[in-house]
Amino acid sequence: MSTRPNIEVTNTVENLAILGGVITLIIGVTISAVYLYENAKLMSEIRRVGFRLTPEATQDMYVFVLKRILVITIVCTFQILLEVKLYRAAKHNDHRGCQIWLRITFVLVVLSTIWLFIYVRSPEAYGIIILGSVVNLNYNSYQIFVVYLFMRALKNQGQVASPSV
Repeated sequence: MSTRPNIEVTNTVENLAILGGVITLIIGVTISAVYLYENAKLMSEIRRVGFRLTPEATQDMYVFVLKRILVITIVCTFQILLEVKLYRAAKHNDHRGCQIWLRITFVLVVLSTIWLFIYVRSPEAYGIIILGSVVNLNYNSYQIFVVYLFMRALKNQGQVASPSV
């Protein structure tokens, strides 16, 4: 009897974890670039029409954008750490690690879906951010499905101490 449930499924989960990290990185960099570009465009437009901003107002605009980028960086770092957790869990046939990843990711998908519905209605919604969010939600949903199948394969191989998947 093999110690791995199915080498193809295990490799698929490992590859999905790597791809998930890459997608998270790409989306995070893209969203940050959009915010920087939009802020620069706004500042250029303000100067073009002849308005003079006080140094405090200019600084507040930059701080606002940097806060957004900081939040994006924190969220992306957390998601990449989750992908590392999934990769290690798949590599070591760790049912419990996959279960933790599955639960956290499911909650994040639900929260992301709620955020997306709210964001789409906002007047400052950018198409590229909506597209990135939809891609990320679809990818995470697919990941959840594949990891669930992997966990069932682990259970069927008898490598799980708990009866629940």
